[in-house]
Amino acid sequence: MADTKISALTALAQADLDSTNDVVPIVDTGAGETKKMTPRLLVGGTVNNLIQTWNDAGTTFSGVKLNVTDTTSNAASLLIDLQAGASSQFKVSKAGAVTAVGAVACAALNPTGDITLADAKNIVVNATTGTKIGTATTQKLAFFNSTPIVQPVNTVAIDTALVNLGLRATGGVANFATVVTQPGTFGGIYIYDGAAAQTVATATQSVLTSFAAAGGADGLSSDVTVAKASNKITVTRAGKYRVSYSISYSSSVSSSVWEFYVFNNGTQINSTGAQSKTATAADIQCVSGCGFTTVAANTDLDIRGSHGEGGNANITINHANFTVEYVGA
Repeated sequence: MADTKISALTALAQADLDSTNDVVPIVDTGAGETKKMTPRLLVGGTVNNLIQTWNDAGTTFSGVKLNVTDTTSNAASLLIDLQAGASSQFKVSKAGAVTAVGAVACAALNPTGDITLADAKNIVVNATTGTKIGTATTQKLAFFNSTPIVQPVNTVAIDTALVNLGLRATGGVANFATVVTQPGTFGGIYIYDGAAAQTVATATQSVLTSFAAAGGADGLSSDVTVAKASNKITVTRAGKYRVSYSISYSSSVSSSVWEFYVFNNGTQINSTGAQSKTATAADIQCVSGCGFTTVAANTDLDIRGSHGEGGNANITINHANFTVEYVGA
């Protein structure tokens, strides 16, 4: 073909380019000649093995960089559109939104904005080790637009924790479809066929010690410490308790009046008072009392008896039962 100025050449549209048969001139300065090369050979048949060497700590490199000046374009324009079989598999919109048809695997995901799931899409987790939501109790979490909170402490009521997490609306009655139960808090000590006599000085409230003698025993208990050897019950859970007792006894003094009370950490519980009077010495009397009291954690409860007769008097307890039962916070 005749020599023609470059400016006079006809522009070739991309659609008309035959990448295999059309040629472009290449000036080989080493050989001092002009050679030809097809566009396919120039750019390569595939772009799958790009190699760079980054060897300057003072330089910020970019492996792949595309800088688009978007003066005006369709909203659906893409910075990247990777296709297979003419179908987009991975694309990046001009606004930076990424769409991937398949799964995206990554070691860590640290989004700086909200994560929105399309409707009818789920979060699928593995069935071997499982997945944690929150990896520390100090990390905050909430549901249904509630204010995130740290893990509720074990003193927070269940319904309050649900409300604070956003899993239940405020108000109403905290009903459960299934009755929620917890181990009972109760305990007792008793005397069966006791015969030990205890000497009590006049007008002195003395702890009844026959529980530690022959015939005394620890009864059933849960969440309290029963100790017949110490003639007491120790409450480990703070709250309100029902305390009760019954005593079958005899006195060494005729016509003696005896009074009994439960003591809470050394303080008399007035509502538990009971009184009886023996007709003759060795006469069997029965007395009982009960009441409610607020007890602090790790507090001792015991029964004490007294009489108003002059001098000492002996009391012999044949049968007795002393119990405590938690009724509420």
